[in-house]
Amino acid sequence: MSRGWLLSSIALGLALGALFAAYPLWDLQVADWFFDHERAKFPLAVNYQWNLVRRAANWVPFLLLLPAVFAVLRKLVFPSAPMAMAPSVVLFLIGSFAVGPGLTSNLPLKENWGRPRPNSVQQFAGTATFQPWWRPSAGCSFVSGEASQAFWTVAPANLAPPQLRPIKETGQHLHKRVACL
Repeated sequence: MSRGWLLSSIALGLALGALFAAYPLWDLQVADWFFDHERAKFPLAVNYQWNLVRRAANWVPFLLLLPAVFAVLRKLVFPSAPMAMAPSVVLFLIGSFAVGPGLTSNLPLKENWGRPRPNSVQQFAGTATFQPWWRPSAGCSFVSGEASQAFWTVAPANLAPPQLRPIKETGQHLHKRVACL
């Protein structure tokens, strides 16, 4: 796995978080690009085809996690059989999914942040008052469970052999680290 991707992702998240904290109205301006003021709704939110795509996309992280879960279940049922995939890969995939989207995003943050969706704020025909993302329990569009699950798909992508990655990495140490997994 590449620490460069992880560090780049963290840096990008911190930079965007800082920008949206410094300019909280950008949140409303971006959401406004998707809002139809004449109909007073977000057209994509009520479009059958887009909702079908959204529901299908929600399954992608779980499908990517399935081989690791299968490897654990197979090992539990057949203890003497070899693991279907490297134990470090299984631990990485299940652990990162449990900690990232599970224990970090969906449990403590999403359940306790007090986040009306954009269609619930006054600027978009709702009744809630808009607040910046960093003000918990005050009504903001934060944290997205779907976005955290989608971001998790970087984890299995990092396990792909270097020759299959869309962006080639340099350095023999990275190739050796992937081969050890």
